[in-house]
Amino acid sequence: MKDNYSVGTDKTRDELTAVISRMAVKLLKSPGFTPRFAAIARDLLHEWSYDSPIKKVLAYPVKKFLPREEPEKLQPVTSMAADIARMLTLLALSSNEEQAKHPDGNGKVRGKAANDFLANADFGEFLEVVEQSEGGLKPAMDAFNAEFWQYPTKFGSTAAMLPPLFRMGVKFLYEFLAPIKEKIGPDMLGDVFMTILRDSDSASLAKLTDSINELVRRIHTGSLLLGKGDKSKLDIYLDDLMKAYHGAKDRYLQKMMPVYLGEIRESFANAAARSLMDNQDLFLAQIASLGAVKSSDIKVKNARLHLFEVADQEKLGEVMSESAKEFDTYEAAGFINATCRVLNQLHDAKPELIASLMTSVVDSVSTDEVEHTAEWLIPDVVNALKPLATAIMPELLKGLTELIRGDGYADGKYSNAIREFRDALSDMGGAQ
Repeated sequence: MKDNYSVGTDKTRDELTAVISRMAVKLLKSPGFTPRFAAIARDLLHEWSYDSPIKKVLAYPVKKFLPREEPEKLQPVTSMAADIARMLTLLALSSNEEQAKHPDGNGKVRGKAANDFLANADFGEFLEVVEQSEGGLKPAMDAFNAEFWQYPTKFGSTAAMLPPLFRMGVKFLYEFLAPIKEKIGPDMLGDVFMTILRDSDSASLAKLTDSINELVRRIHTGSLLLGKGDKSKLDIYLDDLMKAYHGAKDRYLQKMMPVYLGEIRESFANAAARSLMDNQDLFLAQIASLGAVKSSDIKVKNARLHLFEVADQEKLGEVMSESAKEFDTYEAAGFINATCRVLNQLHDAKPELIASLMTSVVDSVSTDEVEHTAEWLIPDVVNALKPLATAIMPELLKGLTELIRGDGYADGKYSNAIREFRDALSDMGGAQ
């Protein structure tokens, strides 16, 4: 019966067998392998025969046969690296030949292999192994640490490997990219990238995204169905998880970590600033691109707004109405109320807190600089807004006039404030 799992043609199989045989011979003849193999064999024979005189007699001539000296170094016909490369090439060739024979991927054979594996694998046992291993993890790590930290210098040596490994990675990437910059022009590089982009299967990506979204939807729906009262199952589990998580956190670190992270960011910012002071051309080059960057940001927003312009206005109005209905105005008002309550509570607890903070900031502000800024900024803003004044100011002044008059709704503090405002205008010679 023909082997359904045969690889490639007879010629390919024969060459692949020859390559693997050469690699095995090279491994056997490599310096140090034979003594190690002989040592392992002697240990295995010793374990096998130590409790039986008969086995000892049988094992003795084998032990005598095993060499104790390194074999003579022989010069191989080909190198191990060459054979490995050829082996990988032959495996790829065999795969291509099989694919040519079975364009459909030979799914029946592979399906049978998968069925054989699944039929003979007991995943319940696998699960039990994993579950039982969980309890032994901490004792195993404790035992490892107890032995490892008898040699603290080994930790230092291990940690010392990280910087050179990082430098090696950076150098590798740089050296890998250097020929691309030197030998491939923008047109060819762009063509390669555009080819990759063109051949990408965006439809499959969209289907994958929809599949993931559907899984999320089902999980969310299942969480709602399995929940109790107004709480979903996710809410219930997250309550327990967050209580356990925050209950185990260190209070001091929780307080200080934002401080530490802020100081680390400050160190990065200061170091970058000091470096750019010594390289002002680089800093100025960054500033020169701000206009183009902001223009691109505006174009992105314009493209988004253009969708609203070209959309069917009737349908757009319907969906906007639906969106407005879904907006929870009660929660929005609650957010404003909660913000005011928090501010009021802070003020009641420390009445001088906000005032002292603002006073400290204002006292540190240079009045000369503020005055100089106001002298040019306000006139410039007014001149820039003059073309829009005829469109905005009439309605704005009407609205302010209506609020100041307060006809029909101003009472109590509001009415008194309006009267005081009118009196102030009158004292300054304003309109009655």
